[in-house]
Amino acid sequence: KGGDGIEARVIDQVIDWNMTQQVVMFSFDAERIRLVKELHPALFCVWLLGREMETATIDGLFTRLEDLGGDAYGIPYTHASADLLKATRKRHCPVFVWTVPPGPEVERLASLGANFIITDWPSEVIQQLAPSDRGRRKPSTD
Repeated sequence: KGGDGIEARVIDQVIDWNMTQQVVMFSFDAERIRLVKELHPALFCVWLLGREMETATIDGLFTRLEDLGGDAYGIPYTHASADLLKATRKRHCPVFVWTVPPGPEVERLASLGANFIITDWPSEVIQQLAPSDRGRRKPSTD
């Protein structure tokens, strides 16, 4: 979140714990993403977008993410459009949507192909996304 030199200290801790493959670094601060990637390119970094969503073009977002060396971006779920998620899939870039409440938005985002849902209600969202037996054919006993 903040503090001079925090990136190097966090990276050192992740390395000490041997967790470089399990950790995802998130930041709203694009320069922190750039710095983490410079210090440890193998760490998976997600640039969280806020106000940038108001004025940026889809191509502009991807250009900036590429310039930062980021691996994915995170957007407010209210900005997740079919066009944006289609462009994301086309570029093989994961997208995180945040902070998604349980309810119809979960189904909408899943149908659009959001890769990751960030939520304050994990149990409810997991239950909502769990496969159900509704509409499935029963296996044949022949």
